[in-house]
Amino acid sequence: ATATINLTPASINSPPTIVTESIDVDENTSGLLGSIVVDDSNDDQTHTFELIGGTGAEFVQVLSNGLVYSRIGVPLNYEAGSSYTLEVWVTDSGSPALADTRSIALNLSDINESPEFSSEPIEFNENATGVIGNLSATDPDNGQSLSYALVGGTGTEIFEISASGEITLKAGMRLDYETKDSYTMLVDVSDNGTPMQTNRGFIQVNIKDVDEAPRFTDDIDPQNLFSGERFVLDLPDGLIEDQDELGWTLQVENDGDVLPSWLTWDPVNLIFSGIPSSFYVGSIEIDLHVSPATDPDVVISTSFDLDVRVSSLPLHNFVSNFDVNGDTEVTPLDAL
Repeated sequence: ATATINLTPASINSPPTIVTESIDVDENTSGLLGSIVVDDSNDDQTHTFELIGGTGAEFVQVLSNGLVYSRIGVPLNYEAGSSYTLEVWVTDSGSPALADTRSIALNLSDINESPEFSSEPIEFNENATGVIGNLSATDPDNGQSLSYALVGGTGTEIFEISASGEITLKAGMRLDYETKDSYTMLVDVSDNGTPMQTNRGFIQVNIKDVDEAPRFTDDIDPQNLFSGERFVLDLPDGLIEDQDELGWTLQVENDGDVLPSWLTWDPVNLIFSGIPSSFYVGSIEIDLHVSPATDPDVVISTSFDLDVRVSSLPLHNFVSNFDVNGDTEVTPLDAL
């Protein structure tokens, strides 16, 4: 008898070959970045992948099925680095299992990113003038220029912002802590990249209180009076404004000297009074100096003129009947 024996060649396991050379993505891409492809002549086998090293290992992870994902919370930033390496190991399911390794390039493409404002509030001293501050934003893309525009917020009533970010006050406006101590500015910042990117943000503006000296709210009109006639000047209420409400002191002088003897000053009621004699005919300057009660070295001044004119009435000295002209001396002139 004749026996027939059929021999089936044993299947020979061939090693897999990683064919993916690079993974190319835009910077800041998150989630799935790509997949790793292998070539294996054993079509029925499965493959298991592992990331074993490379400069990009801190940014991405390789799943066992070869899918490449970004790591959560670790951005792919072109400005920090444009290219990395991924050292990948793959094994097949043959017997015995065979493997391959390859260094795969991870290449990032630069994209234009939006500029960003600082989240910190900005502060200005009350009564500041001129250019009172500058806006500041950062752009992840090096070398770009930024432009600014004020588009809303309570600050539109008082502030102006130039394209370069300089902050000034509108004409006639003043920063007064006692009136308003904070504002908001809604600002657009744009870069000059392609395409242009714009970011909009609210900026908190806080006004800092500073010690303010009392001030005169108005001028005092020149005063015309006649010799021999009683003069009274009651300074108006509100002439001195004390915004900090710390108290103030007021001194009065005659052009840097003491007041003439005929003129009396009531510092409690703020009243000038007296009867000038003909000896004092002419114009004199009355100076008023106000200082904070807490800092007498700070002095704010104003002045007004007293014009003593000759009266049509006969001269009479109410203090001394003999010193008619009021020059403090009794002479033949008093008899004229």
